Amino acid sequence: MKQRERWRSGSPVTKNSTLDRRVSSKGASDQKRRLSNSSYSTSRADLSYPWFSVATFSLFAFLVYSLGYWGWSHEPAIVKATSPNSEFSAERAFATVQVLADEIGFRVVGTKGLESAQEYTLQQLELLSREARRRGFSLEVEVQKVSGNYDVKLPALGEVTISTSYTNIKNIVARLSGPACERWIDNHSCSMTDNNFLAENANCTQPLSLLVNSHLDSAVGSPGASDAAAPCGVILELINNLIHMQPAHLRRPIVFLLNGAEETLLDGAHGFLTKHRWSRNVGALVNLESSGSGGLELLFRCGPRNAWLAKAYAKSVKYPHASAVAQDIFERELVPAETDFRVFWELGGIPGVDLANYVNGQTYHTSRDAVDRVTSGFLQHMGSNALEIIKELVGPHDALGKSKTSDSYLWNKRAMYYDFLGLTTFFYLYDYAKIFHYSLSILALFYVIYILPRRGCSLGLVFRAFCSLLLGLVASVCVAILVGLFLHFIWRKPLMWYSEKSLVFPLFCASAAFVFLTGFELFLSRRYQWNITPVRYKANRWYWLIPKVNDFATFTAEIILGSFILFQMTVLIVTTYFELGFSFMPFWNLVFAVVVGVMGLDEESSWLFRCCLLVIPCGIFSFPNSLIGLSAFMPIMGRSGPWLLTDVIIGAMSSSFFILVSLPVVVFLTKYRNAYRMFRFIMLVTFLIGILRVALMSHPYCGDSAPKRIVIQHLVTCDSNEKSSGIFMSAVDIRDLKTEKNLLHRVLSSTDIPPLASHFHWGLLESGPWENLQPISWFFSGYEISRPVASHSIPCPQLEIVRKVPLANGTGNLVELLASFPSSHWGSLRLNASLVSWSLSESVPKPFSDGTRFLRHIGSYEETSFRIVLNTSTNEPFAVDMTSTYFGASPETLDIIQRLPDWTDAVTFQTSGISFLIG
Repeated sequence: MKQRERWRSGSPVTKNSTLDRRVSSKGASDQKRRLSNSSYSTSRADLSYPWFSVATFSLFAFLVYSLGYWGWSHEPAIVKATSPNSEFSAERAFATVQVLADEIGFRVVGTKGLESAQEYTLQQLELLSREARRRGFSLEVEVQKVSGNYDVKLPALGEVTISTSYTNIKNIVARLSGPACERWIDNHSCSMTDNNFLAENANCTQPLSLLVNSHLDSAVGSPGASDAAAPCGVILELINNLIHMQPAHLRRPIVFLLNGAEETLLDGAHGFLTKHRWSRNVGALVNLESSGSGGLELLFRCGPRNAWLAKAYAKSVKYPHASAVAQDIFERELVPAETDFRVFWELGGIPGVDLANYVNGQTYHTSRDAVDRVTSGFLQHMGSNALEIIKELVGPHDALGKSKTSDSYLWNKRAMYYDFLGLTTFFYLYDYAKIFHYSLSILALFYVIYILPRRGCSLGLVFRAFCSLLLGLVASVCVAILVGLFLHFIWRKPLMWYSEKSLVFPLFCASAAFVFLTGFELFLSRRYQWNITPVRYKANRWYWLIPKVNDFATFTAEIILGSFILFQMTVLIVTTYFELGFSFMPFWNLVFAVVVGVMGLDEESSWLFRCCLLVIPCGIFSFPNSLIGLSAFMPIMGRSGPWLLTDVIIGAMSSSFFILVSLPVVVFLTKYRNAYRMFRFIMLVTFLIGILRVALMSHPYCGDSAPKRIVIQHLVTCDSNEKSSGIFMSAVDIRDLKTEKNLLHRVLSSTDIPPLASHFHWGLLESGPWENLQPISWFFSGYEISRPVASHSIPCPQLEIVRKVPLANGTGNLVELLASFPSSHWGSLRLNASLVSWSLSESVPKPFSDGTRFLRHIGSYEETSFRIVLNTSTNEPFAVDMTSTYFGASPETLDIIQRLPDWTDAVTFQTSGISFLIG
């Protein structure tokens, strides 16, 4: 009967059929036994030319990652000063930087240096104004002298609200317009007050102008070449470029603001926004900043939720450097810093783009931020990009006007934006991104659930390999964290990578990679988990997707690839759900992974080719964005205070970035066990070399490029009953002065470690020596270098009760105070009054944990007093502690500075403190 059926089916019947069937059955059994007893290593037949494949893959990966690095770092060609004025020239902009940072130098609010910088800027604007009139433009220049007050809360600096009062701050404002600009009305129906700006401005006429902003003042102790003399030089050159374009091409007026008080918690921007008439017609902002000393300018904040700005950037900028990842970081306030962008958006509702460089930020806000640190490439990159986006917004394309008409659907929309190798910008709405991401995730899940099982891959094994990826990643990050804890608590050598940034790789990345590879191999080497049977194919419409599996190595590669796809899919779904800009990286990784999976992994050459495809998105997108994150965060660790475990943070960041970026390498090496283990051995040796390098280092600083930041305070109290004084010194990073014993011994004449400055208290409110440095006083954990010391020349602050009137209900008082801070650059006032209201804002800010409230006062040069009215809820007396602070060294602190090593950078203050009891 069986023979008849075989004959009917067309199969020949021979006497050897039974024997053939037995041999076939025996061969299949042997094959099954060989497969099930094999580990995940490949067979000899498949390893005919393994090292050629490894070398080829390594070369390709090197080229791809190098291409990604080039896209992250390459600068545009420098335009000479002799070029046409319509082109942005870094050489012309650099001339302004030299004057502001070199010839003038320190431009701290309240100093003569800032006054000189403003006079120089006005002279340059007057020259530009004459040229503008000659070419058919109008460039109006004004000096705004503004006073005001407001509350600012910066969660990145601590959960406190700082009330700021400023008096006669100077802003330089210029407005460029041409004959083609649409007519605007200065005196329209909208009024403007400090307290109801948003409510009353909501009914204003359509905004017509663009605001371009930066600041002239510098941080305390810094000549401010990069921050922000460089952006100011860029703005003056931008005005020069714009007035040499065709007047008819300027569709809308441009307001240029060079504000005089950004470093003092954004006072200058607040004064312009709330008090200047030109601010009422502002429709968009281009903010120019700097937090580094070189590198490229980054679009790190855009909108927010105004996608038309990202569209304008993508359409116009020739040298893009943008990442939605940076916007995630700032929106979640993970960086202890802010720019004027915050004031314009939160208070004025003005959307905009925030542009700044961030590389080599170790010299940011130090005396090393000098002219020689500013690179022409940075100026050229920022200026060229700013010029193009300004033209796009208010030039012939009028993107600012279209944002209210044809592009109105892009308002209140979140955008996904990122550059491709610095050549072009990818831009699309996040709503569309969600569709793309979830659709791709469904396709990837279909591949894992449907296609992989038809190739003989057990879903259970794919899931276990996926779990091994997750566990390996968690284990690797934990090991990097343990290395950071070891460096800090046991070896007492934190921050050793600060000046040698390359040390991050051997200390954290290499150790994490070793643990990841070891854990992954241990998981895959457990034989009982691999119950493999020969693959059986069925002829159906998916046959073209399922190439024949020839050996065990290819089969294992399918499982590893499936786990890789499942991992990227998980990351994509999570990041998309939380609307993170980071999601574009797993998206591209998953796109290429699914393509590779569909193509199949059947031959040696094919395996090499498809793994090379997996490297491309990691090298082009993930690698440059990892560099952005590390380059931005590593310098911050040098000014983040004594309590932040910097090595733990950088260890976790760098290790996770490295594993995620190098996952395609792991997928490739699973086919070659010897190469896999050699790579793991190289990571171990690299880690040991890093440990040896750290052992040979005495400290992590470099005087030229990465100095240690030190603050020295000469404090004298003026209480008549008990005067006290002292000199206090503190570091502002994790390596306190006790860690730097040689530094302390060099400053002191003895080897005894002095007591902590926190033991020193003065005033009725038990203020400490760093009272004047709120809201970052918790950064300082220093020592009493000398106590008592001679008095300095800064007079004590004064407080006068102008009037005190009982309230009608008899349960409180109205108290008007006049506070004066003679010969100081800024003053502070802390009080413990129980307040119903005060004159500084509509509502009284939440007090500190001790029930006190803090107020800073900033004044222009020789402006030192302000008034405040308090409505108290009780008749009880209250205490006030006041400080006057002058930036500069006294003779005593100058002697200490001269004894500091050259790898330090010291900022010195002279402060006077006094207490008052208001009865």
